[in-house]
Amino acid sequence: MEWKRYYEEKEVVPLSAQVPYYRYVLEQLEGFVMDGKDETEELTVVLGGLHPRVTRPEHFESLCRNLFKNPLAVVILDQNKEALKECDEEKYLVRQAKLEQFPDGLGLVDLLICDYTADFMSDGQLREMNVNFPLRVSDNGLLVMTIDNPSFPIFSQASDLFRFGIKTFPRSVERLKNLLTNFKLILDARTGNHNDLLIFAKKEASIEEFEGLPIGLFPDVSPFKEWLLKNNQY
Repeated sequence: MEWKRYYEEKEVVPLSAQVPYYRYVLEQLEGFVMDGKDETEELTVVLGGLHPRVTRPEHFESLCRNLFKNPLAVVILDQNKEALKECDEEKYLVRQAKLEQFPDGLGLVDLLICDYTADFMSDGQLREMNVNFPLRVSDNGLLVMTIDNPSFPIFSQASDLFRFGIKTFPRSVERLKNLLTNFKLILDARTGNHNDLLIFAKKEASIEEFEGLPIGLFPDVSPFKEWLLKNNQY
């Protein structure tokens, strides 16, 4: 897959634009992640996939440090060396690897954020991840995915191929759930960036599965609006 044109593209949603949404929903799940842990225990947090021009690892690190009081092992992971070349290896654990072939030596993952990464993974890759990744996640670890979720995936795929020169795999939330059967969806939110923010837990985790329509998270609608104002994110 040729990534050069995509990496030169600036008009993609940056991680910084998603951070307020991630923080808002993950603050409500911090107690679940921390259940059974004390505040001295190191947590492993992973950013799975990044765009080298619009994704800044420090935004991910800041998000996690705002969420958790614990010491953190911050992992930045991507399958492409080019995407990782400007990551500070003194600050972060930088790994070139595919999510479906998660690297050894990182311990159990407490939080993995895939910011549009699933849109670049084939069904086969996600099936492989579904088999291998549950073994690498802590009991109350979370898998967070933002996806495009277009109304007409085939047209979105054609547009991406023309624009970026790479094949993408846009799909519905239901399709993604059917590929990740060893996880359960515990939150689906539609954000002001016109995407779906999905949170998965392990199938056996003691938390209820999400049902119903996506929650709307829009900057001009309460209670998200009040949270943004309170946290100087508006």
